Amino acid sequence: KSIHAYIVQKNSGLNAEGGSYAPVWMDEKTLWFTSTRPQGAESNNNNNNRIYQADYSSGTTGAISITNIPQPSELQQGVVSPSPFGNTLYLTRWDKTKVKRTAPIFVSKKVNGNWAEPTIVTALEAAGSNTQQPFVMPDGKNILFSSDRAGGLGGFDLWMSPIDEMGNVGAPVNMGAGINTSFDEQAPSYHAASKTLVFSTNGRVGMGGYDFFYCKGPLENFSEPKNFGYPVNSPKDELFFTSKG
Repeated sequence: KSIHAYIVQKNSGLNAEGGSYAPVWMDEKTLWFTSTRPQGAESNNNNNNRIYQADYSSGTTGAISITNIPQPSELQQGVVSPSPFGNTLYLTRWDKTKVKRTAPIFVSKKVNGNWAEPTIVTALEAAGSNTQQPFVMPDGKNILFSSDRAGGLGGFDLWMSPIDEMGNVGAPVNMGAGINTSFDEQAPSYHAASKTLVFSTNGRVGMGGYDFFYCKGPLENFSEPKNFGYPVNSPKDELFFTSKG
């Protein structure tokens, strides 16, 4: 009998040839995730990151299909985050053919049930830097993300930007030394019911590589980050936490 608060299990229904990562709940029974599994004309190259959706209920995986968001063959698509109302989607895109990888955050609007061609969120751009792994707060008023832009504490930091009532994204603000270190902080998410921020970092004492840390509070006043410990963390890298509620 486990004495821990968490039980970690691998879901064989969601995994396939290639990687599968960054799960996001779109609704109670629909999970979106990014995968490098072979797909159609790209079947000979399993290094293309594409966004998929899965029917998922009570721990059981149903049908898995590629999403209807535009996914050009020359671009890679990563972490997605929907607005609370479900009609706006933020995502990371990058071109792996370029010598230096730079990933901006894009936004797509749902039109007649389909996702429109994503466009760059200009307020979040930082020339020569990566801006990635968006997470829209449950109230829709802020977007969190990871970036290695100038003005941080070093490596990738967590940043946040306000979103106004018209959906306009404001100027980024670094989330500060209480969260960030001189190393890397990535993949932020927030559980509204428990007021808990979860993120990954390799800049704090942990079990090895990236570990999941959590801290409590509103955006303006988080408690000191704590390591989730075993069995959530391991000597390998832990990235991309998601939760319901």
